[in-house]
Amino acid sequence: MARSEVRLFVDGNELQASEWSIESDLLQPADAFEVTVPNPQGRLSYLADLMLPGCSVLVDDTVQMTGYVDSVTQDGQPGTGNVLRFSGRDAFGQLVDCAAAPQSLANHDVLMMAIKLAGAFVPDWIVDNEANRLKLQRARRQYARIAKEVKDDALTFRADNLSPSFAETAKSVSRLNQKRLAIAKANLAAIRATVFPRVKIEPGESIMDVLTKAAKKTGMLVWLAADGTGVIAKPHYDQAAQYEIHLHKPSSPLKDRNNVKGYSHTHTHNTRYQTWRQLGWSPNTKSTAGQGSRHAVTITDSDITLPRLKIFPRSTQSRKHAKKTIRREYERSLFDAVQLSYTVEGHTQNGLLWQIDTLCSVDDTVTGHQDTYYVTRRRFSGSLSGSQVTEVSLRRKGLLLP
Repeated sequence: MARSEVRLFVDGNELQASEWSIESDLLQPADAFEVTVPNPQGRLSYLADLMLPGCSVLVDDTVQMTGYVDSVTQDGQPGTGNVLRFSGRDAFGQLVDCAAAPQSLANHDVLMMAIKLAGAFVPDWIVDNEANRLKLQRARRQYARIAKEVKDDALTFRADNLSPSFAETAKSVSRLNQKRLAIAKANLAAIRATVFPRVKIEPGESIMDVLTKAAKKTGMLVWLAADGTGVIAKPHYDQAAQYEIHLHKPSSPLKDRNNVKGYSHTHTHNTRYQTWRQLGWSPNTKSTAGQGSRHAVTITDSDITLPRLKIFPRSTQSRKHAKKTIRREYERSLFDAVQLSYTVEGHTQNGLLWQIDTLCSVDDTVTGHQDTYYVTRRRFSGSLSGSQVTEVSLRRKGLLLP
């Protein structure tokens, strides 16, 4: 098994780590690291006085985290030298700590919000994966067709940041007659979940709170890539499995394929319900203002025998919206129900460093899990001279819907 080296770049210094713990978790707002480096004759002690210095953590010359040092601890004994222990988080840690300035944002999508609110800490953002790029392209084409229909140049598009321009929408729509307005509303329905006419940021809301709330409404997650780029995307399920887990009993003929040092499986049952119900109200535009109809959508989980009932009373605009909302909640409960954790030797497999938002093929005849799973968490830990292991957490793929 190939051994790895970890280095910390901070304040122009390249520091060789003697011990480390580097964690990336798709389900947490910020990733964390702890790196220990030798401090001969105290030459690096001045680094403990720096205020939140930027840093990068590299494993085998590949950047694994870009962020800031939160704290520095100096340990040692007289006459024997000492070490510095750097603890920090990726750049999203600043979005967790810092409040967003109270304001109202008009006609912003999630990418525009991210650039405006978090650009000082994370200057580069992308809307990742082909599905989301196509979604924005379709939205631009829809608006372009409307612009051609009404011969209104105000509904043209800019391509900056992969986002449509909506600056003139209100003014142009006001000039449409009722028939054109109805057509416009129908054509724009698909993008109403992408662009928010108005977002009010309350005092005390963190930047991360604002972004994750908006991303959830669009059906996407927000995370930070290893190189410090902010990513707005859906989980990447449409890919081949890059890693393999093999766990078999000592008596199994497949025992020679074992690559697991330890495992821990958690099955959570208190988030499961026999009946899931979403309530809502559909306004009836053809009737008197204020009138409409109530709707309820129900999902039954046949695996649950107790009469456990979960009701979501929050408003949904239509029955279709209610179906989507309750399906998301139900599938998230299935996603949270099973978590597989395995510890493997080293930080690479088949020459690839373990990464989140990937797939892993599991052949575990000890616990009976044999399928392809989604990698949501990965933690490198070890030392330069001692053991080096990676702990990975796996969930059922296809079920994480923000």
